[in-house]
Amino acid sequence: MPPFTLLALAREKASGAVIARNLIGATVVTIAAWALTALTGDPEQWIALGIGTYAAFSWIQTLGLRDAPAFAMMFGSRAFLYAVIGFPTISLVTYAFAAWAPPYFIRVHGIGPAEAGLVLGASFAIGGWLGITIGGIVADRLKERTGNARVYVGMAAVVLTAPTALGLLLTDSLIVAYAFNFAVSVFSSCWLGAAASTVNDLVMPRMRAVASAFYLLMATVGPAIGPYAVGEMSDVLTAAGQVPGEALRASLLASVALLVIPAVFLGKL
Repeated sequence: MPPFTLLALAREKASGAVIARNLIGATVVTIAAWALTALTGDPEQWIALGIGTYAAFSWIQTLGLRDAPAFAMMFGSRAFLYAVIGFPTISLVTYAFAAWAPPYFIRVHGIGPAEAGLVLGASFAIGGWLGITIGGIVADRLKERTGNARVYVGMAAVVLTAPTALGLLLTDSLIVAYAFNFAVSVFSSCWLGAAASTVNDLVMPRMRAVASAFYLLMATVGPAIGPYAVGEMSDVLTAAGQVPGEALRASLLASVALLVIPAVFLGKL
């Protein structure tokens, strides 16, 4: 937060141009947060996201002054940027479904909160564990044949999550919906290990802690935006006259389209 970011830059002997860019960045983030707050009426969401965005921007500037080689290998590398955007944006859908699956099952399939918590909670826990474990094993086995093994696991997560998520939302059968929910839990989490390994492979060993820290920072984009966007859209559709269950179904269906983002970036790796 200003003025501490400016003091940090000054401590690294930043030029006037660097400090000016920092202030411009702060201004752009402030205007964007104000506009989105005016549009949605949710100041907490956009103030928190704005602070995080500005902090990340300032940290990147400081890294460029403190460790120029690490900055160059990370932010001067298209492969690194595609990886830290492509992999984490899968979690936009992962967290949207994790957050809204229980209300969806309650509203659409008529189950009780206790059943939703037990069945879906177990499904997400076991499915997530299986997905991460299987994704790591598959990536390691494929690595013996191709250097793009981990990227292929990420693409598989995108390709397999989309149809299973659609199946979950379009079926009228509770049992089939439970099965698809478990599949979504597995496929939407199988990229996690591959992503961290890919990021570490793209930098020198001494830079891996910094690269991993930035990757983890980017991984917070999913939980910060995915569930909120689905909830906001559902509220808008409900206010427009849709039944709450159908409004939530439509919002989750729309969120599946967000998988285009990781597909584009991972496809360039």
